[in-house]
Amino acid sequence: MKSTSEQLRKRGMADQFDVDELMDLSYDELIDSINAKSPAKRTAAIRVLYMKFGCSDIKLIQALLERLCVEKSLYTKLEICSVLEKGNAIAAKLMVEYLGKIGSNQYKKLPDRVSKKVSYPLPRDIIARSLARMDKSIFEVLMGVLNLQEKYKIYEVLDAIGFMIFYNRELASLKVFESILGFLKDYSDDYIIVWKSVMCLSAFSYKENIDALEEIKRTYVNHIIKAEAERSIKLIEGLPR
Repeated sequence: MKSTSEQLRKRGMADQFDVDELMDLSYDELIDSINAKSPAKRTAAIRVLYMKFGCSDIKLIQALLERLCVEKSLYTKLEICSVLEKGNAIAAKLMVEYLGKIGSNQYKKLPDRVSKKVSYPLPRDIIARSLARMDKSIFEVLMGVLNLQEKYKIYEVLDAIGFMIFYNRELASLKVFESILGFLKDYSDDYIIVWKSVMCLSAFSYKENIDALEEIKRTYVNHIIKAEAERSIKLIEGLPR
């Protein structure tokens, strides 16, 4: 059944009237409107803020992230993420602090089966998903998270790293490949990190990568890790050399 206009507004869908109504508000008034009672007004305020001021201001980025932590309306969430994804390295550095903290959609254990898609799985964590869609210039910010000791962030950033590399092949350098492989070996007893690292390796077409994945298939008894290694090999075989 098609949703009514009122139902869509409750989910945060804003129209041009909502946007026009806020165009003359000041920056601070618009920031306040991010937390308005009406979901549609929240969405409109976020859209107008981006239209008038861009997304490089730290105060705005922080306000959006704080709103995202509590936001329930679908279209308002989408609007927040759309703006964040247009951000720069400053935005990315603020965003990584929220990895694994918003929602409960993250993997807490290995899945029952691996993806059958020939594309890279979209990150489930909402911040990792937005980071993955940002400009490749923020890639080093993502890699920097691997140096932290906070596993809940590492679990999610691996998805963003793999996704970004898969769709930006110029990032698939030998140095990055060796970093991911070394990271996998350092955390060889953490099956979620191993599984996600193996997924990351699907973006690299080096022969050494095939050899490493074959070794993983031989040495790990977990059937999901074995299956993911096999899936990565098949994806690599289809990559341009």
